[in-house]
Amino acid sequence: MWEYFTDEDAKEAEVLVEESLADLTEVVPARIMRSVRAAMVEELLCSEDGRAIVAMLRRARLQERKLD
Repeated sequence: MWEYFTDEDAKEAEVLVEESLADLTEVVPARIMRSVRAAMVEELLCSEDGRAIVAMLRRARLQERKLD
């Protein structure tokens, strides 16, 4: 299951999860946040839809960098 994504995919998924959870870190206990973070990254990398989201986000970020 894990062999279907690249290191770049994994990094992009982690960034997406961190951005998504940023506001919750102040109100949700750290141990719960670790579990939620791990589950979200796993779902992004192990599902077809999740990998599509990660790839789309990576392309958008690369395009944004080219424009800067």
